[in-house]
Amino acid sequence: MNRLAAAVTGALALVSGSATSAPPAFTITLDKVASYVGSGAGLGGGTGMEIAAYDAGTKRVFAINAGRNSVDVIDLSNPSAPTRVGLPLDFSSFGGGVNSVAVQAGLVAVAAEAAVKTNPGQIVFLDAATLAVVGQVPVGALPDMVTYTSDGAYLLVANEAEPNDSYTIDPEGSVSIVDLRNGLAAATVATAGFDAYIGQEAALRTAGVRIYGNYTVDGTAVGSNAAQDFEPESITVAGPRAYVTLQENNALAVIDIGSAQVLSVKSFGYKNHNLTVDGVAVNGLDVNQSDSGFDLANDNDLAVFGNAFVNGINIAPWPVFGMYQPDGIATLRLPRGEIFLVTANEGDEREWPGLPGGTERTTVSAVDVDLDNDIFPTEALLKTNNQLGRLRITNQLGNKDAGNIDADYEALYVPGARSFSIWTPSGGDSADQLELVWDSADQLESITARRLPLWFNSDHEVNTKDARSRSKGPEPEGVTIGRYGLNQYAFVTLERIGGVMVYDVTNPLQPTFVDYVNPRDFTVSPTTGATDSGPEGVAFISQESSPNGEALLLVGNEVSQTLTVYEITKKKVE
Repeated sequence: MNRLAAAVTGALALVSGSATSAPPAFTITLDKVASYVGSGAGLGGGTGMEIAAYDAGTKRVFAINAGRNSVDVIDLSNPSAPTRVGLPLDFSSFGGGVNSVAVQAGLVAVAAEAAVKTNPGQIVFLDAATLAVVGQVPVGALPDMVTYTSDGAYLLVANEAEPNDSYTIDPEGSVSIVDLRNGLAAATVATAGFDAYIGQEAALRTAGVRIYGNYTVDGTAVGSNAAQDFEPESITVAGPRAYVTLQENNALAVIDIGSAQVLSVKSFGYKNHNLTVDGVAVNGLDVNQSDSGFDLANDNDLAVFGNAFVNGINIAPWPVFGMYQPDGIATLRLPRGEIFLVTANEGDEREWPGLPGGTERTTVSAVDVDLDNDIFPTEALLKTNNQLGRLRITNQLGNKDAGNIDADYEALYVPGARSFSIWTPSGGDSADQLELVWDSADQLESITARRLPLWFNSDHEVNTKDARSRSKGPEPEGVTIGRYGLNQYAFVTLERIGGVMVYDVTNPLQPTFVDYVNPRDFTVSPTTGATDSGPEGVAFISQESSPNGEALLLVGNEVSQTLTVYEITKKKVE
């Protein structure tokens, strides 16, 4: 299925209210059973509970608190009453902060960045039962995610390698591969780096890969090369290969695990938010918070609400392109062995004092738009606040002279795609871009608008409707795949408004929406720990591994510093 057909299928299914394939005989429900309040909740001064990992042998959850450089150990024997085991584990002696955690057969791996984040970090291994440190291995700069292969033979580490603020140091991004086949005591570390792509920057940009770092030498900006500019974010594993999102670069790296070699770097391409089919806005989005008394004639009100205008919600086509820029990525494996990749298309912008102007972020009203009149018939109108004026775009794409933030713009690019997507992993061996087989189009905004119209596109730190419409919307962040019975489900966290989207992805060409669950209480402050806010990491626990025999879902909330525990149960379709 090509991009257009996939997008149209998803959008028209939502508009009509019907599934695109025969519904299953049963589905699942997602019910919150507990919210564990982290050790730093309500105290300010940092973020927490972003990533959590479960160990079936001890029935414990290990959850990082990045802002406090610690790990909470949680007893999940009774999922309805999770309790902390002892004091949080202090990692300050291992570096400047903890960023991720994974568990395999009782071996806990914690990613610790160096005190100076541009220096190499390390992985600290703990025994899940005794909590003793049992090993350490060096990895690259700013290790941001860790994951084991299914057999525990390897641990993979995404080294994000962000620059320092002034951009005088820009370490090379990489993926560390820790070989554990002979046990932890004999572990070795190999590095899958991007040195082979140095000198290919122009060709990569032409293929849609973003390379725009501002590495400076002796006060002169020479620009970051490809290896420096690539910032690995998240990893998923499928057999002998690992697939790594390069979020800021809008690209995916494919890695052979055994040889620690980068096989390819492919662009995710761009999403056309101006696409309509038979008058239906396929990839629409709400672009600002200044439209409370304004209604667009061609928006999605009728499809979403079944009636006319709803104040401040205008999901409509606009002449902009979305950079998919996924954060979370997961593997969907079909029974016949076919592999697909599922991405949560969050979007991200670089903001460093060393960048021209300090950031790549600008707004439509702040740039000179010079586009075809068929696309931009009235520039002045589009720059008004109730149109595109306040929409945040990048100053690194679309202008005639790339990188010149004062040049006229021929196209407008926004961070993220406000969706989750399903891709083929190769896109063809010689293809520069991945093949998109399905995208949720505008469904995430449309569904949250229907379910929570009073809090549509709220931020995760303030209870203000429409606050995020001009920037990434609900912001899909994390994704995981879980099998229940014969069906497979995607669970996608929405970082800003909160909650989890659940889709049946058993047929990856025709996923069906199952439910949207959001436990956030919008009447209390989201930063106090009194409610769940800012979901990021998500982990599925199968019935076989669960402490109570029911499938569970764990969601780590960065802002509220809480861990939400959901129980997944079977529900007959009526």
